[in-house]
Amino acid sequence: MTLTYGAASMRGGHPINEDAVGTARVDDCTLLAVADGLGAHAGAAQASRLAIEHSMAAFRKHPSAASDALATLFDAAHRGLVEATPERHKNDLRSTLAVLIADGADARWAHIGDSRVYHLQRGEVRARTRDHSVPEMLRRAGDIADEEIRHHPDRSRLLQTLGQSATLKVAVSEGCRLEAGDAFLLCTDGWWEHVREDEIEATLRGAETPEAWLSRMQELIETRAPQDNYSAVAALVK
Repeated sequence: MTLTYGAASMRGGHPINEDAVGTARVDDCTLLAVADGLGAHAGAAQASRLAIEHSMAAFRKHPSAASDALATLFDAAHRGLVEATPERHKNDLRSTLAVLIADGADARWAHIGDSRVYHLQRGEVRARTRDHSVPEMLRRAGDIADEEIRHHPDRSRLLQTLGQSATLKVAVSEGCRLEAGDAFLLCTDGWWEHVREDEIEATLRGAETPEAWLSRMQELIETRAPQDNYSAVAALVK
């Protein structure tokens, strides 16, 4: 299987882009990643950048789609943020992170925070990550519907992030056998807030390249006056 990919990262209504995206390929192994920094502007931008840089460095040392490799990658990114934070400013550098690694036959993904990974098969969303957030906990408890997460007043309250002082709990997926026609979307909350799952599917139809798919979704986002940064990495399997 061949994986092609593209990326987009926009400031939206913010004066600075606090998101970061990254892609890397080592032999037959490919990494895709998005991160969204938290906190003050400068610190948030630094946090997302460090999350991507450290995760890519860990991937290049050990390019693998195995679950333990992903766990090691997130640990490296987390330690990178913690070590870059001055002692008097603990927890100042925090970030979400969503990563997918594919080796040509299989793929696996992991995330922390509310940056998401969507897996589409035959043009339909078959799986997506579940946010580490207060609204997601409310959804699981049956207090709100899934669609209500997008505009919930506590949507930005995250329960897990890189750089936090508490023990890191990364969500790692099961392995997934790649099939021709599969598609993946990794995106920050500023992206998925404005693009529903049915629109993710609709914009994929007829899109010959990841860039074309991203462009169609971006057109939707821009009609909805995004106030947050919005970033994504898209991949198609052929």
